[in-house]
Amino acid sequence: MPIPVKAVVLALVVGLAISIGVAFTVGQLIVKPKVEQSMPYENINGIGVSIWNKPLQSFTVNSTAGMIEIPVKGKVNVITPQYVRCPDICHLESQMMIYAMEQAVKEGVSNDIVFITLDVDPWTGTYSMALDYQSRVAGDMLDDVEWIWVLDSVDKMQEIYKAYDIYVEFDNKTKLVNHFGGFLITDRNGKLVYIIHPDWNRVYDTAVVLWDKIYEVLKGGG
Repeated sequence: MPIPVKAVVLALVVGLAISIGVAFTVGQLIVKPKVEQSMPYENINGIGVSIWNKPLQSFTVNSTAGMIEIPVKGKVNVITPQYVRCPDICHLESQMMIYAMEQAVKEGVSNDIVFITLDVDPWTGTYSMALDYQSRVAGDMLDDVEWIWVLDSVDKMQEIYKAYDIYVEFDNKTKLVNHFGGFLITDRNGKLVYIIHPDWNRVYDTAVVLWDKIYEVLKGGG
């Protein structure tokens, strides 16, 4: 069953199929082992979900919404690391987020959820790049959902990566960024409840699990 997404995202993914094939292998190795060994772990139809239930450190950071504090209190936060120049998995994460956004609007709960991208390329990323990407990917949906792109100094972003245990490494040879791929879900009090570990070959199935866990936390079941 296809996910209704913007054509530009699909074009990016299809056009970069070869690099995605490489990223699947690398991404799976980056994402899973450390968390699975140290925290309770669910396998939901083949999609990995780590169970955390611990507060996330708060940070005051620059973003497309101005200076904000993350996690955003009073809302369920869906946090994912991405960067605009990413040749592969970031665009799959966008597809998954778009599905979750559509479900949030459909269920009438979009005001209770905030989607947050942590830019993992503070070395070359800019706000104009981020805003253009959001507009191309989400379009008019941005009128109904809150998608905030966080981008601050390299030092500040590295502090956040460390606190949130997000692997990020700039490759000086390729000028690309190797990074954790997945989603952190917090409750309204900023407590990290779940980490979703995508199966990059099963975008729709991962998106369904992502939304189910967001909705569970929203309704107090996390």
